[in-house]
Amino acid sequence: MPNLQKLAKEGISFTDAHSSPMCAPSRYMLLSGNYPHRGNNIWSSWNFYSNRNQFRDEVSLPDLLKRNGYDTAMFGKWHLGAKIPPNGIQTTSHDKVLTTKGHDWSLPIIDGPSSIGFDKSYITMSIGSPPYSFMS
Repeated sequence: MPNLQKLAKEGISFTDAHSSPMCAPSRYMLLSGNYPHRGNNIWSSWNFYSNRNQFRDEVSLPDLLKRNGYDTAMFGKWHLGAKIPPNGIQTTSHDKVLTTKGHDWSLPIIDGPSSIGFDKSYITMSIGSPPYSFMS
């Protein structure tokens, strides 16, 4: 409790926060401090199809927390874009995400939560479509 009390006393309050009417852009805004159109894709990055996440070179909230001694973790819907880990075979197929021979699911996803500062993650890329969850 002493650390929580110190955080409450010395921490920062969000007094002028903004959000988007959609989940992925709002998530990007919270984690980056930027409006959604300032990310890699002005309409946001949702799944694997953009082959990268929404973040540019900005310092993310988990990066900032890690720099100040905190452990970070992401649990839940990621929905901020990523790249499927390749196994050396060039592929652009996303029809059968889990079974395409060009995908190596023994590797972590590229540009996922770890790329913006999360130490651990247990995520789902989207709701209702495979693959359903990742652990890193």
